[in-house]
Amino acid sequence: MDRNRRAQLVLDIGRRLLAGPVMVRADELDIQLIEWRSAAREAAATLGRPLTLYTHGDRAWAALADAAPRRVTVAVEPSRAVAPA
Repeated sequence: MDRNRRAQLVLDIGRRLLAGPVMVRADELDIQLIEWRSAAREAAATLGRPLTLYTHGDRAWAALADAAPRRVTVAVEPSRAVAPA
């Protein structure tokens, strides 16, 4: 990929990331998914923001860290209810 095309890709991804989380499928891209992931990281670095990036199979999901889902652990106390007789 030439430098101008790469720069345009980084710019486009950066704009999309600013709008919210981005999900792409490999068959929707004209480049390899690994190249898209690299450009997403570069876009986040250009914006000066941390990036959360997940990939699974032929899909990638990226978001600037403050827009990423957070894992929440909930402790549930067992019910003390008595089963009906």
